[in-house]
Amino acid sequence: MMSNYQQERPLQIAVVGHTNTGKTSLLRTLLQDVGFGHISDRPATTRDVRAATISSQGKPLITLFDTPGLEDGIGLFAWLEEHSRGVSKHDGPNRIKQFLDSPQASEEFEQEAKVLRQLLVSDAAFYVVDVRDPVLNKYLDELAVLRLCGRPIVPVLNFTAAAAHNTEAWQTAFAQVNLHGWVAFDTVSPPEHGEAQLYDHLVAVLPQARVALKVLTQERQQEREQRQFAALRWLAELIIDVAAAQKQVNSAHAADVERATIELQRRVVRHEQSCLRHVLQIYGFRHDDARLAEVPVRAGQWEDDLFHPDSLKEFGIEASKGIVAGGTAGAGIDIMTGGFSLGAGTLIGAAAGGIWQGWQRYGQPIQNKLQGFVVIRIETPVLELLAKRQLGLIKALQRRGHAAVEPISNTELTDQFPDQAFQILVKQARKHSRWSALPGMQFQDSLERQRAIDHFIQSTLQETTSG
Repeated sequence: MMSNYQQERPLQIAVVGHTNTGKTSLLRTLLQDVGFGHISDRPATTRDVRAATISSQGKPLITLFDTPGLEDGIGLFAWLEEHSRGVSKHDGPNRIKQFLDSPQASEEFEQEAKVLRQLLVSDAAFYVVDVRDPVLNKYLDELAVLRLCGRPIVPVLNFTAAAAHNTEAWQTAFAQVNLHGWVAFDTVSPPEHGEAQLYDHLVAVLPQARVALKVLTQERQQEREQRQFAALRWLAELIIDVAAAQKQVNSAHAADVERATIELQRRVVRHEQSCLRHVLQIYGFRHDDARLAEVPVRAGQWEDDLFHPDSLKEFGIEASKGIVAGGTAGAGIDIMTGGFSLGAGTLIGAAAGGIWQGWQRYGQPIQNKLQGFVVIRIETPVLELLAKRQLGLIKALQRRGHAAVEPISNTELTDQFPDQAFQILVKQARKHSRWSALPGMQFQDSLERQRAIDHFIQSTLQETTSG
């Protein structure tokens, strides 16, 4: 049976396979929609056929059909071998139609019937297999049944990134039934050009869809680049806003400095959380989809304290003496004195039995030097942590499929860091306190500020792609 696909209508693709092999996961990734369907380890999660459309510039290009999992391929194959009477054994589509007209199609093989009905009216199919499973007769029988529909089939090898898999055995099995156009596509961690390869294989079995799929592939690549650029702009804005932020305290009393310090810390944390939520939104993830194992995000917020020494240690950043000595009240804050700086952790750090010991030691000289006021700002190690974990998250989301249900691990966040671009941006921001858009700051945008942001983005893209 030839496909009657014409470019005037959307391409119709059935996503088929044994139960619990990742069919819904594949659709989530292709649709870039983490909310599509329901994913769990329980078999037969999808019980009915569900459709979703991929569009380009408002025009539907592909309709994907999520079908129930095949459960009894062996039984159905045996039934077809026994009951295909009056129909040529070489006439696969009519043999399937004969089965669909039988009582068994609404009884013992109800789920299989739903799949076959959809496949008969589709242009092609993605046959999804879990390569962690061995090649068993039940899979070969269900594949034989699917091929009777006479539709082009592209085998999709899922979970190829697993530690233990049987990819070669599956490739051999497909070759033995003349299916040589398989594609490895791990729905949790898709290869960089995996989606394009998937559509290339579809074109190989359905050449008349070449134009539509080329348009889609090009558009997806543009979207990928736009998402990365938008996320890096949020990161650059965050670094500048925090690095440039300065708070003048018109008092040299420790209590006044402490209050100002805590308020600055709170503003920085809120600003970082805002950046985090926007990055998740850019990549189409819900707030709880990027929960982290050791650098956790929950409800759209980083759980680890930005100003805690242990948070710095997780990312291989050496804490300043002020951060080590200080509690959350003063860690990560510089007290600028005109000629030198002391971490606020030293100046106002909490110490058991003597909260203001640091102030008693250094307070009078600083009072004299500053003539009654101090200026506080965020220390560079904290800025580095802020930048590293945001950039790490961007890169993890960039390569993470929407089918992922496990938390992002800390190892996914510790990746190549563009240190030179970061240092240049911080150095520039330190010179311009009005570059900070933190609440309470006297923000003033400028062409120079925008150029600094653009330079950071371009440098980051170059450093992270060439390394």
